[in-house]
Amino acid sequence: MAPGISFVFVSIFRHYVNAPRPYEVADIEPIIEKETTGNSFPSRHVFSIFVIATTLYFISKPLGILLMIAGVLLAILRVVGGVHFPRDVIAGAIIGIVSGVLGFYL
Repeated sequence: MAPGISFVFVSIFRHYVNAPRPYEVADIEPIIEKETTGNSFPSRHVFSIFVIATTLYFISKPLGILLMIAGVLLAILRVVGGVHFPRDVIAGAIIGIVSGVLGFYL
């Protein structure tokens, strides 16, 4: 339940923040095809993989660690791809980890 509930909260939060994406600010063509505007902060892709990885870490440490490594790679690709700023993916990872831990203990 932690991933689902926290995903809704992150989606609502980013709707209200409505931060621009790098290709909107710098007038660049993103490597990852994306036409939407705003809603860049935090990255939901990175948030999702980290909340799932953290939740699974409590069940299977090797699987959780493997997914966290995949999360770091995804975060790098989202920034290099031009669809997120580093702050977007860092915030997504932190919120995902905190949500996973809170979800496990609550």
